[in-house]
Amino acid sequence: MAKKNGNRVREALRAGDELPDPGSSPVGPDKKDKGTKRLASAGERLAALQEALYAEGSGGGRRSVLLVLQGMDTSGKGGTVGHVLGLVNPMGVQYTGFKKPTPAELRHDFLWRIRRRLPTPGHLGVFDRSHYEDILVPRVSGQLSAAGRRRRYTEINAFERELTANGTELVKVFLHISSQEQLRRLTARLDRPEKRWKFDPSDVAARRQ
Repeated sequence: MAKKNGNRVREALRAGDELPDPGSSPVGPDKKDKGTKRLASAGERLAALQEALYAEGSGGGRRSVLLVLQGMDTSGKGGTVGHVLGLVNPMGVQYTGFKKPTPAELRHDFLWRIRRRLPTPGHLGVFDRSHYEDILVPRVSGQLSAAGRRRRYTEINAFERELTANGTELVKVFLHISSQEQLRRLTARLDRPEKRWKFDPSDVAARRQ
């Protein structure tokens, strides 16, 4: 499904067609009633698989799953977490939202804080932002040289190979929105009193980069 949707987006870009609404919640078939049924069925399947994974981990199994979500501010990482985790038992979930590294974290290798939050056997781990921020942010701010980036790429590749070798299934998702859509979503936070707590002036500064 992801590959099919990706091809459709590329074809739309080449043809100059309007892209899918980034605020939509696609669930598969075009018909809403069929899509709703498919979503319910997928939720049941996901919950059953998660329970089986948790049971296996309780019995000494090594396997786990790590979902890594990346995307610009307002791209929908939090919403995706809510939609997906709302379908499974929270007892088997380990969620981490990574923020700017603390002074204590900066005293360690950049992967130190990531390793501390990896899912234990039998669990579904979710990273809202991840180790990729430790290349992206320093790169944009000019704090990481080309050699430093290459070194971190190498370390991340080795780290992820280690994860899969140790039984963690790694699922990486990038949520993409346009600069125009991001601006619309940022300003919408100011227009809705219940969402103003999410607005941070630093988001506007980061947007310029």
